[in-house]
Amino acid sequence: MSHSARIFCNECGREQQHKVAASHDSFNAEGEVEITRTAELLECGGCGYTILRRKVHFSEFQYQPGDLDPDPEYIPGQKLRQEPVWLVSLSTNMREAFSETIRALNYDMPYLAAVGVRTVLDMVLVSKVGDYGRFETKLRKLEKNCHVTSSERERLNVLAEVGNAAAHRGFRADIGDLGIMIDILERIVQKLHVDPEKDKELSDHAKRIGAGVPPRP
Repeated sequence: MSHSARIFCNECGREQQHKVAASHDSFNAEGEVEITRTAELLECGGCGYTILRRKVHFSEFQYQPGDLDPDPEYIPGQKLRQEPVWLVSLSTNMREAFSETIRALNYDMPYLAAVGVRTVLDMVLVSKVGDYGRFETKLRKLEKNCHVTSSERERLNVLAEVGNAAAHRGFRADIGDLGIMIDILERIVQKLHVDPEKDKELSDHAKRIGAGVPPRP
């Protein structure tokens, strides 16, 4: 058994050396074939984050010395996307919905991810223009109130349409396309909910700093 492995760490966001903190083997046979299943708890040497690695060895397969499974399963698997650092600044409902949407993407659940994108978008629309009318109506009001440009409204409409199709017509969006959709969603959430708060914070700091500057003689 190898006591270390260099694999991707979801917490560090890069490959790190992991040590095998614990391991368990189970054995059974199907006819003349002997099967060894190994479960290993791997601990990241950088941050201490732990994941499970599951491997299977079949006696009739030819492996290199020390190998078990050339394609082991990692639980949880490598994240396709990290949560943005500014997520904590959102309201509880919006933060949780956005976080669950990203988790759905990372766990290869495209239906849930698509509906999640639509849900977060709806929260953004309601927060800015109120809860009335169809999605298209709210998007046009968002543009009319100068919260978004015409091109941004068109992009957001695509997010709504994909979410609707996933929820009502069984449409399975491509994982890569969902990543782009979340790019679009992140940009609009940051523009409407994160940047204004940051601008206000910086303005307050500037006023405080300016107040401490001695006047000209």
